[in-house]
Amino acid sequence: MFDLATLAQSDSALMTVRHPGTGEELTDDEGKLVTVKLAGPGHPRYVQHRNRALRRSLRRARLNADIDDPAEVVEYNTQQLVDLTLDWHGIALDGEVLACTPENVKRVYDDNRFAWLKTQVNDFVGRESSFITGSATRS
Repeated sequence: MFDLATLAQSDSALMTVRHPGTGEELTDDEGKLVTVKLAGPGHPRYVQHRNRALRRSLRRARLNADIDDPAEVVEYNTQQLVDLTLDWHGIALDGEVLACTPENVKRVYDDNRFAWLKTQVNDFVGRESSFITGSATRS
């Protein structure tokens, strides 16, 4: 017998931010890991975003309207990541510690200098194993 509860999905998971070149875990000035807490498939913010995306797709299908603008796709993806970012630790920009607000999250994810961070977040959210309680793949 295999107990599925050992592989239950968590509502959220903590992603450790890694150096884009070396893959090393990043730490703050106190030696604590730099992390981003992300909503998983069971979290209300994830469900809300998914439902909004489905309504949008259904509306487009009814109107027979395709997405032709790549900028619209990029904006949509960024907004998804903003919606799913619940908290972070150790994130600063130009010497200023950034509170985890939707405005600051969008500011960081929209900044092409930090495309590597947006990619890490996107990849983490896209892996089901990131939110599996018994999974070793959590960063």
